Amino acid sequence: MDPEVGCLDIKGEQTGVLDGKFGNDCVKACEDNLIKYFSNGNSGSNFVWEVVGDADIISSTSSTLTLKWQSVGFGVVRLIETSVNGCIAETEICVEIIP
Repeated sequence: MDPEVGCLDIKGEQTGVLDGKFGNDCVKACEDNLIKYFSNGNSGSNFVWEVVGDADIISSTSSTLTLKWQSVGFGVVRLIETSVNGCIAETEICVEIIP
């Protein structure tokens, strides 16, 4: 996902990989657009997606989350992975929702 996306240039849905490479910066997402997040988790792990903020979750699988942010502001997308050995890892990104 381009962290500096401009909503007027978006056609269709935005996509992004939840891989922890964003650091402390918030990525930008367009209000009222379908956004698809992907995980690069390990095979056999259990995944739980969590969303903080005003968003409608459209669909969720172990490797993808599709949602629509409903209002301008900030949100968080978090992915919790539990490996087959019981190890737990969390990754989250801050999302700035823009008009």
